[in-house]
Amino acid sequence: RTIYRVMPVWVVFEVKCPTVNLEDVRIVGSLPELGSWEPSRALPLVTSERTYPAWKSAEISLPSQVTEVVQYKYIKVFDGSLVQWEGGPNRILDVSCLVERMVNYVDDLTFDINDTVTRRSGNRIRFQEASKSASVTTSRFASSVPSPLRA
Repeated sequence: RTIYRVMPVWVVFEVKCPTVNLEDVRIVGSLPELGSWEPSRALPLVTSERTYPAWKSAEISLPSQVTEVVQYKYIKVFDGSLVQWEGGPNRILDVSCLVERMVNYVDDLTFDINDTVTRRSGNRIRFQEASKSASVTTSRFASSVPSPLRA
């Protein structure tokens, strides 16, 4: 399926992932912006003492034309070397759920998630807000993406 967009779309990925021995968490996937499945080109995520074990990417600008479903996984890296791919099937980003000119926050819950139990439609979009790169008004709203975890 081909999705055509005129306006830019930004995405921030977040995942909870305990690490040991100064491991880093990165995201790698099917788009060049996600490293084209090459761990050496994976996007680093960041955490802090306050937010650990949550890891978050920088704002990623997606191409204006996406012709495929975006697939991705999280990986653990130590000193530049791949330590571990997360298990299970590839995660899926449904680009039709993304909002143009907004930052789309994707909350992927946890590393090595059991997709069959907790996710029915790929990942969960937590909320959107104005991009730091765009001059639009901030807006936050709940996702309409179905989730068995949502009360």
